Amino acid sequence: MKAEQDGRLSPVLMGGPVVLVVDDDTSIRRLLGVLLERNGYRARLATDGVEARSAIETEEVSLILCDHHLHAESGLTLVRDLLRRSPRTVALIMSGDGMSQQSTGPLGEGISGYVAKPFDAKDVVKRIGQALCGRTLGGAPV
Repeated sequence: MKAEQDGRLSPVLMGGPVVLVVDDDTSIRRLLGVLLERNGYRARLATDGVEARSAIETEEVSLILCDHHLHAESGLTLVRDLLRRSPRTVALIMSGDGMSQQSTGPLGEGISGYVAKPFDAKDVVKRIGQALCGRTLGGAPV
């Protein structure tokens, strides 16, 4: 297997877009992992910022799907840090507290939007595809 110049494995060489799921809820993390794999994505699962940062450093991640409320740190802060480390990556923030772009203002470069919890499986897959398409085509965020 061939690595890219920065040492991270390319999702193109490995078989499909890599989605990094960061959620401290084991059942949600596993459910999303299965959902993503069944829809042609390669899921990488992280419990916290330590695991997420390690994943970003070792593999080219196409999209980050991160819970807004993690135990050790803000998911939004974590995602912004991960996007600085991997500027070609895009992200979606998951939240169960009714957050929306309208209520919080602009999200920032690379953050495409929110996924409400509880989520609909088809909607999550659709929003991931839209976010990746925007990244790939250089279009506006979802």
